[in-house]
Amino acid sequence: EMPMTQGDLASWAGVSLRSATNVLQQLRDENLISTSRHHLKIWDPTELAKRCVTPMSLSTAQREW
Repeated sequence: EMPMTQGDLASWAGVSLRSATNVLQQLRDENLISTSRHHLKIWDPTELAKRCVTPMSLSTAQREW
């Protein structure tokens, strides 16, 4: 377990706090995660993993952009 704020998560992911907040809200709305003060619970890790984008999953054109 590692305490982390939404700001910490945004910084770690390399996105703005607003972007991180919007994505977290969307994931909460879809019941994939729940959050509370400095805690994040993943309810559906399989579905969440399907939504992850990694450099290897991008096309060459997307990586060069």
